[in-house]
Amino acid sequence: MSRDRASPMRNALRASRVMNANNLVVSASSLSTELAVELGRLPERAGGGVTQQYLAGELSLRLARLQGVAANRAYLPELACLRRQAETGPLAGLSWVLGRALTLGDGLCWDALESGEIASFTDQAAACAELCELGVCAGLLDQGQQS
Repeated sequence: MSRDRASPMRNALRASRVMNANNLVVSASSLSTELAVELGRLPERAGGGVTQQYLAGELSLRLARLQGVAANRAYLPELACLRRQAETGPLAGLSWVLGRALTLGDGLCWDALESGEIASFTDQAAACAELCELGVCAGLLDQGQQS
């Protein structure tokens, strides 16, 4: 379903990179910095293949977080399928999996806003922000794709 108005998830990302979700402050910029440092170490220690497997694992963890905060249960089967694809599919498909997850996250955010579930929206937007930052830091998304 296409929407004519600006994405609430993207507006939330533009407004602030720091979100408070269940008393846990998630700083996407510090997350991406830590991830960049970690990714920078992996190729030196274990080779490029481990880096790709690491990215697949990180994507799976962030998809699990989005699954955990999804207020609309109708999204759960596809999120589970995307998680399986991230874990077992070809590594070249991670970018597609991430893009689809962000599309689903956008739908989750819209559903939460339309039903007045502000806490759900906040949690879901935070999970989507983590996905965006992983994608940009790992080179799976261009920075222009997240705005």
